[in-house]
Parts: sequence; structure tokens; C-alpha cells
Amino acid sequence: MNYLTIHNLVNVIDVTITAVFIYAALTLLRKTKSIFIFRGIAVLVIVYVFAAYLNLKLTTALFNGFFSFFVIILVILFQKELRRFFENFSVSFFNPFAEDEIPIHKESINVLINSVQHFAKKKIGALIVLEGKQHVERYLDGGYELNGMVSEPLILSIFDTRTPGHDGAVLIENGQIKKFGAHLPLSENFKKFGNLGTRHTAGLGLSERSDAFIIIVSEERGSVTIARNANLRIVTLDQLKFEISQFLDELAPPEKEENILLRMFKYNKKDKVISLFTALLLRVLLIK
Repeated sequence: MNYLTIHNLVNVIDVTITAVFIYAALTLLRKTKSIFIFRGIAVLVIVYVFAAYLNLKLTTALFNGFFSFFVIILVILFQKELRRFFENFSVSFFNPFAEDEIPIHKESINVLINSVQHFAKKKIGALIVLEGKQHVERYLDGGYELNGMVSEPLILSIFDTRTPGHDGAVLIENGQIKKFGAHLPLSENFKKFGNLGTRHTAGLGLSERSDAFIIIVSEERGSVTIARNANLRIVTLDQLKFEISQFLDELAPPEKEENILLRMFKYNKKDKVISLFTALLLRVLLIK
């Protein structure tokens, strides 16, 4: 292998690593719905790139100092989102061939729906957590270990107002009721959602910290709400059934047997092309 070939290979690796970092940043900004920040960063980067290309030493020096502080500010502002992003990344990167675990089997969905229907009709408060790819137990406080089969009588008995732990949450993972009577972290996002009951605040709080699917039944109104990705949405029972099915498909999609390399290039093509093009442009303009 001659020097030219090695040099070209190094350039390819260099561009690829840069593109991966740009794609990761794009993904993070999209998930945090901070596209306005992305636009501002894009403008600053464009100015910096052309300043470096035209050898504007003062402008480049100012930007170098600014970016150092700016990165620290971003880390402080988005520490929760960054933690969640790296948790997702570690799960996907270090366990690419791991078996996908689903919190509840599809044949048990009707059991869950019937239980929720009973709670809504009787106006019994309930808080049910379906674990996603991220483990959520570190966010839970207290509760009782159960490891019981998902069944309607068991779920109804747990949220019976005469039993201990009925005010807490039920955690369902790997097809079992793992824990009940657990307390979830409360959300601090009062401005967006206004006054919420404790169950809704707790469900929203966990959805801000994990990819879990949380079902909330209001004891005041009998309404059914789902909390996902830091959002709350009131749903009907039919919508709830559909959303649970979608959630399970995301955890263990039908195309699971698809080659992992094919999956890498199949999804989010637009963002990947933008990332690669940006990395190539930076390589051409900044590396002389």
C-alpha cells in the first residue's frame, strides 16, 4: 500500500468521523425541537469557515474563543438531552445485534386496554409505565417488586384504592409487571402544560428523561392520557391501542432481520447526505 493510498484512506476516515458528529448534532437538535438554534449555529459556522478560508486572522481568532465558551453553554443548556442522546447511542452502538426486548407482548395489549377502560369508567387514577429501550428503574423511587404476569385481575387489584401502592406507578418490562407503587420524577415544565395533577406531572417527568410509554388515567375526569417524548396527549381507547402497537413496533420492528449495514443507509437519508456534504465542504475549505 503506497503513501497516496494511505493518505486517501486517512482523508476518507477523517471526513466520515466529521460527518458522524454532524449527523449526531442534527439528530439531537431535531429531537429537542431546537431548529432555531441549529440555524443560528449554521450561520456562525458558515461565517467562521469563510473567515478561515480567506485567512481573516482576527475574525478566526475571535470565533475560536467564542466557540469554546459556546460549547460549554450548549452542554449546560442541553445536559438532559445530551445524557439521553448518549444513552441511546450507547445502546445502539455497543449492542447492535442484541435481542430487542419489548415491555408487553402484543397478545396482552387487550388486557391493558380493558384495565384502562375500567379505570376510566370508574374514574380510578392509574399510572402505567411501559419501558422502552432505556432502563428506567434508576428514575423510580420506592415501590414493591412483583415480577408478575400481566393480567387484568392483577392490574385492577394494584390500583384498587384500598390497597397500598395504588397512588404509585406500575412498571411493565419484558412481559411482566416488574414493580408497583413506584414514584416517578416530577416534571418542572409547568409553563408549557399549566396546572397538572400529580400523576400527569410524574408521567411527563419520566417521559422527559426516557423513551418510556406512560399511560395516565385521571381520577377527576376519567380521561386517558399518554406521555411520550416530553409531551402529553389525551387519547381514546382505540387511539391508545394503536399507539401501544406503534410503540412496540418501534422497539422490535418487522424489518429486524434486515442487514444492519442496510439499515444504516436506509433511514434519515436527508440528514445523512447533509452531514456528509457539510463534512466534505469543511474538508475542502479548512484543510489546505
